[in-house]
Amino acid sequence: MFWDNNQNCPKRAEEIAAKYGAKTKSFQCNATNANAVKIAVDTVVKEFNDRLDVFIASAGIPELNVYG
Repeated sequence: MFWDNNQNCPKRAEEIAAKYGAKTKSFQCNATNANAVKIAVDTVVKEFNDRLDVFIASAGIPELNVYG
């Protein structure tokens, strides 16, 4: 799990791992910086035995009112 501002992400990753028995990690990453994203993805691939099975890009901005 990548995160920038959500300080709860590391704890949430641990909760998901405990609940589902999955290997999870969280990485702080500035999604607006392409180089930071590349470094984060490369780190994930390395830590997960050269695999990245699923990547969901969701840098949501909930306070943005796009509907007017």
